[in-house]
Amino acid sequence: QDKLGQAEGQFVRAQQLDASDPRTRINLGKTYARQKRYPQAIDELSAALATVPGDVTLLAELATVYLEKGDASQAAAQAEKGLAQKGSENDTRLGLLAARARYAAGDLDRAASWYKKVLAADKRDQEAARGLVNTLNKQATAKFIGKDLVSTETALTEALKYASGDPRTHFNLGV
Repeated sequence: QDKLGQAEGQFVRAQQLDASDPRTRINLGKTYARQKRYPQAIDELSAALATVPGDVTLLAELATVYLEKGDASQAAAQAEKGLAQKGSENDTRLGLLAARARYAAGDLDRAASWYKKVLAADKRDQEAARGLVNTLNKQATAKFIGKDLVSTETALTEALKYASGDPRTHFNLGV
């Protein structure tokens, strides 16, 4: 923690010298995030984003901070803004962030959709495969509790396909 405090002091001084440099705000925001001072981290990263709108790396950083803070809806919004940037549609890091955030927000359909998109971009992504199976299992449980047995069977069948490791069933579901 002492080194983080020193880093914070240096970034604050650098910001005082040149407030227009977004790198200082980014580094200060990351330092605040590591200290779990999420409101300050969000303020600094948002201010940096205002100077470089649409920066995908910065949007990912902001999404991560919101997710760590427990604001899954804002995390998903920031990750999805990044995915909407030209050339970032298949960014698996942002796709995973969006999926995790949607899952945490309870939006299981959109979480499953993002996990599938990540798997379409990288069939070997184990985190996406595990996340999708967990999401589908949670959907099946909710449908079972709601007595929708047909939907429960469909969700469990899909989860088994993704968990089976059989690439023919694994990736032929269409995204």
